[in-house]
Amino acid sequence: MTLRQVQGLSRGIRTMMESRKFAGYRLRLLAQITDNAILLLPFSTLFWYTGTSGNLSELVKNLFLLLIVWVMPYFVLTILYITYFTHWFGGTIGKLLVGLRVTDENGNLLSLKRSLFRHTIGYQFAFLLFGLGFVAIIKDPKKQGWHDKATGSILTVRKNQWPLALFVLLLTLALNFYIFYSAFNSIIAGPLPSETQSLINSLQTKQAEKTPSDPQFDISEGYTSNWQTYRNEEYGFEVKYPEYFLKTNSSSSVLFRWKDNDGVEHLLLKFDIEKNPLNLTLEEFANPLLQEVAEEGIRKIVVGGKKAIVFTLFSGINEGKTVVIPLHSKSAFLIINDVEGSLDDGGLLDQILSTFRFTP
Repeated sequence: MTLRQVQGLSRGIRTMMESRKFAGYRLRLLAQITDNAILLLPFSTLFWYTGTSGNLSELVKNLFLLLIVWVMPYFVLTILYITYFTHWFGGTIGKLLVGLRVTDENGNLLSLKRSLFRHTIGYQFAFLLFGLGFVAIIKDPKKQGWHDKATGSILTVRKNQWPLALFVLLLTLALNFYIFYSAFNSIIAGPLPSETQSLINSLQTKQAEKTPSDPQFDISEGYTSNWQTYRNEEYGFEVKYPEYFLKTNSSSSVLFRWKDNDGVEHLLLKFDIEKNPLNLTLEEFANPLLQEVAEEGIRKIVVGGKKAIVFTLFSGINEGKTVVIPLHSKSAFLIINDVEGSLDDGGLLDQILSTFRFTP
């Protein structure tokens, strides 16, 4: 080949390259969205089939099959679709509808290996630095992204038919929406909502059975005749408590517990005796305890023939009442604490206080 022929061929190739119209990011984006809408059709169809399930167990089974048949293999199927369509036809359905064609620099279709490399490693390379490899399409003279440069490919506009692609995109999106809408309607209109609600109610019932509830106590008249008696000889008082209460003594307190059906013990009542070496009055002794109690939350009552103070002290999750009773000769005060508040709610605290009396 003579020098003149080579120069002529070079000019021809340059002229051909200059006459090509390279696809910018807008046409690429339209093609990509169209492809996604088309690839969504099989999924929406399978989801519609799942929505026709007659009961909850069948729905779960069909959702599991949908996960196996479509969702899990989606990435692999997408790569195969893009790779083979680009190798055989020069682009995916979305690109062909827009009028685009993927070729090498000489206008030839990509080989299978080159197409696979472009849509796997090439795409990953372009996604680096927050997709900077795709942003490069905007400024590049040949509208090439990093994945194009890595594989020596270009994307050209063969026919300016983007309105056709836009029409197909809108039609496909409308079809997907209709299928999903029909599927959700089938689910709502079928027996699934009632079955789901029944399942939720069943789970809530089981949870409620496991969760200890506030104890319910019998406080009917005359019931205290079967109660046990706690007697304190040192300070001269006694008080009755239900026979199913478990009494234990600690170093400074008397504790009363209740065991629920699951064998879990709950601290219900606590007796503390505070000595009164300064011979304080009831009001003087109780005043430090009442600093954070609203005035309407304080009541004066009579217990065992003596004036006492009852108030509710909000502390953490416990909102039970506290009763302060002066003992004989002002030598000490008895502090009764309804720990969980359940005794006051059921009226049992008043019943217990009604049995309080001083002993000789």
